[in-house]
Amino acid sequence: MRQQRRIIVIAMACFAIFICYDMTVPRHPLIPEEHKESNTGKKEPPKKQPATRQEWFLDYVKILADSGRIIDPNAMARALNTQFATQHQQEVPDDEHCEKQVGRDANSMAVFTDFYAPGGNFWFRSASGGSAAKPDDPAFRYYVTQKTTCGGYHKTYPALTASMRFSNISGFACITQQQLGSVLPQAKPLQATDGWQSYGMVTAVSQNNQVAVTFDFPAGNPCMFDITIRQGER
Repeated sequence: MRQQRRIIVIAMACFAIFICYDMTVPRHPLIPEEHKESNTGKKEPPKKQPATRQEWFLDYVKILADSGRIIDPNAMARALNTQFATQHQQEVPDDEHCEKQVGRDANSMAVFTDFYAPGGNFWFRSASGGSAAKPDDPAFRYYVTQKTTCGGYHKTYPALTASMRFSNISGFACITQQQLGSVLPQAKPLQATDGWQSYGMVTAVSQNNQVAVTFDFPAGNPCMFDITIRQGER
């Protein structure tokens, strides 16, 4: 009887640890847990779980970029395990905008930007915990811009661009250039500017669309400062 109680206690403790891990570091929502079918029809084993917080985060960023859906806020909300609050910004008025243009300039453009803020329990936060906000706490910024023209292709099909930025990353995890190169060897060095060293990689979504990711390291600091994922038409 005592042995059975001990087994139950151990099982409950392991379950609690598993739940806490899932709450702190969500799994990759865009990758199903079950085996995936390969092109040959054979079952492929699930992808190996990253060993460190740094590896997990870099792998997560790549999955977001490879999805090709940065311009889709609903898909990103699911992928990031959060709910967005939306703030709409109209940069150029469009009410009768084209009608007011002399000669109806086809290149005249209306621009709308929606900013998306994650919920208060967003997982990208300081690893040290604490409820009081600090200047160097991890920060997240995401927006989608829609551009329409008075004529041509983008009159019917608005051009969409999006930017998703994770900054003050060292508060979440210190990611070094060596770790970046190990997890994402496709991220290549870009020309250094103002003492910053940047790396970049591009994922082609279609002939007219691409996703670009940049990783920035400040001078004199071994830890990555920010990651920006951009998607837009070329």
